[in-house]
Amino acid sequence: MSYSSTLFKVKFQNENSFHLHGKESEELYKLFKDDQQLNQLFDERQLKDLTLFRQLEYTQEQNEKNLISIGLKSRQIGKTLTGNEYFEDQTLFNVLSKSIIKITARDWNSFSPEKIEDTKNYIMQKYPQHIDKVRNIKPTKYLYTNYFFDKKSKESKNNKFIYFPQFLKELSEHSDDKNREIQAFQTLKPNERFSILEREWKSKISPILKKHNIKLESFNDFNKIESPTFLLGNNRPWKKYKFDSLVDGIKQLGLFYNNRNMHNIVIVDATGNRKIYHSIIKDKFKKELANYIKSYKLDATIETTYFDYGFNINRHSIEARMGEKFIHYINNSYGFDNFMPIIIHSSQNNLSDLIYNAIKNTLHDKRMPSQFVSIETIQNSKKLENAFPNIILGLFSKFGNIPYVLQDTKKVVDFFVGYDVSRDKVNGNVRNYAGGTYFFNPQGTFHKFFDFYPDGEKLREHEVKKVFPPDFLRGKRIIIHRDGDKHINEVEALMNYFKVYDIKAHIVYITKSSIARIFKKSETGTRENPEKGIWFQYSENKVMMVTSDSKIGTKQPLKIEYLVLNDDMRFEIKDIVKQINDLSYLYYGSIGDTNLPITTYSSHKISKMMKHGISFENIKIENIYFWI
Repeated sequence: MSYSSTLFKVKFQNENSFHLHGKESEELYKLFKDDQQLNQLFDERQLKDLTLFRQLEYTQEQNEKNLISIGLKSRQIGKTLTGNEYFEDQTLFNVLSKSIIKITARDWNSFSPEKIEDTKNYIMQKYPQHIDKVRNIKPTKYLYTNYFFDKKSKESKNNKFIYFPQFLKELSEHSDDKNREIQAFQTLKPNERFSILEREWKSKISPILKKHNIKLESFNDFNKIESPTFLLGNNRPWKKYKFDSLVDGIKQLGLFYNNRNMHNIVIVDATGNRKIYHSIIKDKFKKELANYIKSYKLDATIETTYFDYGFNINRHSIEARMGEKFIHYINNSYGFDNFMPIIIHSSQNNLSDLIYNAIKNTLHDKRMPSQFVSIETIQNSKKLENAFPNIILGLFSKFGNIPYVLQDTKKVVDFFVGYDVSRDKVNGNVRNYAGGTYFFNPQGTFHKFFDFYPDGEKLREHEVKKVFPPDFLRGKRIIIHRDGDKHINEVEALMNYFKVYDIKAHIVYITKSSIARIFKKSETGTRENPEKGIWFQYSENKVMMVTSDSKIGTKQPLKIEYLVLNDDMRFEIKDIVKQINDLSYLYYGSIGDTNLPITTYSSHKISKMMKHGISFENIKIENIYFWI
């Protein structure tokens, strides 16, 4: 079986090429970005008030002078833009992420202050999760005005809404059939993606390469990491040979660690619809959940209750209703001293994020983990059948059980460490909220957590000391998994720190936003997704690796960069790759796998929760996976 990638080595054929010495990919990148033929949009599709496009995308690999990635991107814009504006303003589409670019320029001063305040109030009412963002909006010159088309007069007219650019993306996201159609257009299957790339390559890229005497060579030396061996009940080994085989293994051999704490569960209907509660949740879902738990040879007492938001739905009211009164009500109604709530909510509710964060925060303050399940999943039999194993594994881990672990054989690492900081933009400035380090044993079980609230972009000495405590780590060997690209200042600071405190440390930067793809060529010649574990090395300490078993769209590999911070021993790159691959199976909220190792996946989840006010400080969370 052969594989190919969309990461290429840049080779210039002769000295008459336009390039500057040692900057081949940089020059080619500029050439591609500046060439109007290469940058034009194609595959246009109109969906009601949205216009969708595809275009070629080029990425110069960081600190690599002769590498470039070529891929496809999908864009969506409001129907006020025809696509012609793109050629007038090359940076048009940055509005979807940066919200700083002129679109259909409407001068701020042409709108009355009352009209602007009306718009703010509308957004705050319809999208309360963005209240803080709206309040912090600075006077800006440009707005995005939504239009509708009047068929009778055959003219475009303003409707009553004026949208701020930073809300364009949120306002164009839907959870109905329209959104599914958008996703279908944006998500390309491997053969379709490869065919489009091949077509555009022949018509646009090849002529440019020929004109400037450039050759692009792809990587051909691909390797495969096999799935690990797991330990289940009584330390018995088990291999994952198919998608749900770990579930089969747990049913046969039992949990790796069972603290016999699978007791009281309360299903809490937070949909706000009593008809749904009585017809679907109170009897049907409760019975199916009980039967599923019994299939693991475990028992639980399950009850149901209805949660009423009240007239005023805001974070304060939700937290008040889900606080002490709620817990006392369950205690008195069912005689439960301790219980696990399963919150049934609607993922299509505009207040979904608000409800989730408010309830999570309140229950977490009571040291009570919770499980969320959408009513859309429960109402769809197929979805529920697929989701049940994930729901059960999540419950297991939140009750303090350990479903399975890795079979560790080498024992050369004391801890794998996840490290992350949650950030957001406020008035154009990056603000740090919270971060921490998350220590996992070599077998992948959670061990310890240290949080901190950073002062700035760069880690300060007292912050480093808090998240990597010398008393805890002195003489130990750790491998840090860091989300994102390498930070030079951070590397230097960590090197100095670990040397002073005699901590053997390594760091692996894991970037998930790479546009590079890997394709597998089938016997019939079509392009398919490569299996999990396929990787290739493109630099001395860098690899591309497929870590997902997802069947949706085209898999996107991780970029991995490995550095030794303070140790006489250096790991082989294949060992680093295997560690990341194996740890990607350890998220107990899914019977599948995550594309990230449990280290960075957990650190990202927890820091995001901390950003929303959910504090993990001074709480013992060993073996209790609150963040799932």
